Amino acid sequence: MADTGSGENPMGKGDTRAPGGEQTELPGEPLTGQTPQELNFTPPPPKTVSRGVILWVLLALLGAFFGGGVWYYRTKVLPERLFLEADRLYEAKRYDKALELYQRVLELRPERKDTMLMIGLCQERLGRYNEAMDSFGRQVVLSPKDPRAFLGMGRILLQLGRPEEALGPLKKAQKLSRSSPYSNRLLAKAYREVGSRELAIKHLRMAAEGEEDPAQLLLDGKELFRLMDYEGARGVFEEVLAKSPDDNAAKHALGAANSMLGIPNDPNLLAVPGKSIGPVELGITKDQALERFGEPSSAEGLQAGDRTFEVWTYNVIRLKDSGKTYPGVRILFDEDGEAVQAESSSERYKTQDGIGVMSFLKERYRDRFEVWQENTHEYVGYRYCLKGGGLTLYVSDLGGITDQGERRAMVVHRGFLPADDSSPGDLWIRVEQGKQ
Repeated sequence: MADTGSGENPMGKGDTRAPGGEQTELPGEPLTGQTPQELNFTPPPPKTVSRGVILWVLLALLGAFFGGGVWYYRTKVLPERLFLEADRLYEAKRYDKALELYQRVLELRPERKDTMLMIGLCQERLGRYNEAMDSFGRQVVLSPKDPRAFLGMGRILLQLGRPEEALGPLKKAQKLSRSSPYSNRLLAKAYREVGSRELAIKHLRMAAEGEEDPAQLLLDGKELFRLMDYEGARGVFEEVLAKSPDDNAAKHALGAANSMLGIPNDPNLLAVPGKSIGPVELGITKDQALERFGEPSSAEGLQAGDRTFEVWTYNVIRLKDSGKTYPGVRILFDEDGEAVQAESSSERYKTQDGIGVMSFLKERYRDRFEVWQENTHEYVGYRYCLKGGGLTLYVSDLGGITDQGERRAMVVHRGFLPADDSSPGDLWIRVEQGKQ
């Protein structure tokens, strides 16, 4: 390399590299990358933890672990085991032992659901009514929307002969569980004991509507019968028989209800609007009538407006297959020989709900009919048309045709009016109910 003439290293003062770029050492100065102070520094010895401290920490961790496990067991696992065991004892009717366990659960886990309720139920079963009332009261505070505590309070008050006081909690329970048969049944009992028959019937019917057990349904029906709600009782007995067709107790009970309502138990005495009167069904042919009932007492033609009918009158219906006899029926056959109408004046034929020629004017059937008065001075007649059609009843004073001086007839037909009712439109005047 050329000399610069300055006498200095062109690569800079102190540079130990050779012109070719190689590292060189200066005499007596080894290259270490550290200062003399750093080379002479001695680090302090590392700090150590005594074995005692380590042992203490380990024991603390183990204590926390096992202590947490014990706490969890005592507050979660053990109360659940005790509760299940108490439930088993309760189902076995060992209420005193069950009560002890439920109270132990309450001590270990006060927030456990239903503990207070079960304490109250045990106390109730043991006859400790005051304590049970307190427990049910505490349960109401814990679960104000749970009907069971209200039911317990009402049940105890009924047991103590205080139905007026029982109405309060039982109403609350029924409001919280409207479809519950049990709550409605208890409320019905309270109403019955305070003398509110109609409300007792209302809630007993509601109880029966939601009940699935035939045995309990039968008891509900009998209670309705005792309350003289024969229609309601009859419906319940029919429901029992639908679930248990061979239940003889229900059959006898249904017969009793039918008797109280004046409804025949023999299906051949039933009138079904739009379908049949006794054994005579609409739609049968003349040949079928002859096969079932034999020759009619009389037969004649009838012109009604522009229609022609053949009228067969049976003074007595005798079933050819069994020999049984039933009240007479008048049958109208149309031009095709098909029965389109059947009529009888016998009071033995009735509908399923008791409508017959002597009962249809009762108050309970008042809203079932549209009523028309015959507009003539020769005699007074009324026509009662079942709303919905299929059944019409006539009553008229014909000057002594019967001992009562009137004629009554039940007519089963199709449509709203009988086939032979072709009276002019101005012959009948609509009558408001209650004024006929």
